[in-house]
Amino acid sequence: MTSYFRQVLAVFILIVAFATAAAWLFKKSSGRQKIMTGMPSKSSIEVPPLGARLVVLDNGLSVIIKEDRNAPVVSAQMWVGAGSITEGKWLGAGLSHILEHMLFKGTTTRSNSQIAQEVQDKGCQINAYTSFDRTVYYISGPADAWTTMTDVLFDAMRNSTLPPDEYVKEQEVIRREFAMGYDNPDRMSMLLMFEQGYTPAPLTKFPRHRSSGCL
Repeated sequence: MTSYFRQVLAVFILIVAFATAAAWLFKKSSGRQKIMTGMPSKSSIEVPPLGARLVVLDNGLSVIIKEDRNAPVVSAQMWVGAGSITEGKWLGAGLSHILEHMLFKGTTTRSNSQIAQEVQDKGCQINAYTSFDRTVYYISGPADAWTTMTDVLFDAMRNSTLPPDEYVKEQEVIRREFAMGYDNPDRMSMLLMFEQGYTPAPLTKFPRHRSSGCL
């Protein structure tokens, strides 16, 4: 077999392979279009019920209740629609984060230690976290302690005193949290990804929430 004939044969095989692939792709695309255009207006896919109930109170507060009877435990959570990207002209100062740390530091009816003791006596765990667009305060524990959980959460939300001495302490706590975060390769990768992917958005400010501003 001559070299010229080998070249012609190779070109012919490539053309046939390309034509076959193009025909297959066209057929697949046409089939997908037929399926989509032939679908009824109401999807036939059955989505299992979420089992959650939404109740909006007269004051505008939304209450979501999701029952799960697999274990006799309750997680009472207060979700606030504000986070690190909703701080307006103070964006980057970390106001949402410092407030999250301060809310459980005492109220007009309970001291810092009383809150911790009352929650611990009921076998519960109290915590909170700040994200980009929300701040969440929660207490989890035995189901029969749900009244204590909600009472402590409501008290903190309405009557927190934000004591100045605790504010100074929590500044240092947050600085240590940031130091740990910036020493975490996974977290740094996430921050760099956000900085590149959300260039025009407030999320680009997040990596700059270092120990500055209010902290």
